[in-house]
Amino acid sequence: MCIRDSNNVFYAMGDTARPARIAVERVTLSAGLGIGLMIWLDRYPVGQLASLESAGRLHLGAVGLALAAGISSWYELWRLVRSLEPHVGRVALPVMRLAAVGLVAVVAALPGFAAWYLLRHLPIHWSAPVVVGVYGATYLAGTHMMGLGSLGQWLRGSRNNQSREGGGE
Repeated sequence: MCIRDSNNVFYAMGDTARPARIAVERVTLSAGLGIGLMIWLDRYPVGQLASLESAGRLHLGAVGLALAAGISSWYELWRLVRSLEPHVGRVALPVMRLAAVGLVAVVAALPGFAAWYLLRHLPIHWSAPVVVGVYGATYLAGTHMMGLGSLGQWLRGSRNNQSREGGGE
């Protein structure tokens, strides 16, 4: 059950205030954590971490913002599920599916890292799109092979958008 589904259940029960309050908690947590993590991590240059001479003056502050957003999203999901349980009974999250997706994400980093290693001599504006593309393609293929559906959903969404725009058959 994801955040959107949880919100829909609350709306169906006529309770729009609770998910709104929890969303405010999430935004507050994200802002507080984001500022703290951004300031803390911005002291560390990307080039120092990954030995990238082409990284220039890039720092890890944005990583702190991403971490804060991820942590606050998990917090919001946890709060919504815990708030729903008294009304609908135990809500089981798909932990094994989440673990499988996480595993695919970690494994997909390996070819991405290999691409970066092979292209590390190039300027970052040339190597980064290739590295991200390799990672993304590997991730989509991996989730598709494990039956997790990301590639199929992405392709169906692409085809649906084309047909709505008059570009599909």
